[in-house]
Amino acid sequence: MSTVITVTLGFLVASILLLAKTYVSTKDLKNAHSTSTKIDQILAEKQIMLRESRKLLLKSNRLLMQNQKELVKQQIMLLEVQRMIHQSRKLEEENRKSYHGCNDCDGCTSGNLLDGERDENVAETDFFVNGPAVLFVLYKKQCEEKKEAWVLSHNIVYLGEETIREQMPNTQ
Repeated sequence: MSTVITVTLGFLVASILLLAKTYVSTKDLKNAHSTSTKIDQILAEKQIMLRESRKLLLKSNRLLMQNQKELVKQQIMLLEVQRMIHQSRKLEEENRKSYHGCNDCDGCTSGNLLDGERDENVAETDFFVNGPAVLFVLYKKQCEEKKEAWVLSHNIVYLGEETIREQMPNTQ
């Protein structure tokens, strides 16, 4: 009987040890499962953040493309404005070369002054014509008495100082 008790006690101790080992393994398994669940949650959050980042990247790429298109449009407009300025300067230079004032006045210089430059022969009434900002001035000293017709490069005809005052466009 003592052998039966010893064997029973051995089985009892072995089953207690096995039960303790199973409990520890189950606890470790629960911890591992909990850790695995946490890792899965973190991975799911990272995937969501990655999708949102991709969406934001695509949106920023679209905005960048729109900005580049606008920049190209602005560069085209700038080139057009530069072309127009160049063309205007070229026409202004051609107008200066072709403008000669009245042919009947001896020694009459063309009244072609820029930016309000003054000359002792300049009439008190200065006037602008539509077009390039060239100030055409009637020279009183030599041309006022003759009342000659002045044909400017803009195909505008002025006859002497009084007629100029009557026909001058309102530039104000």
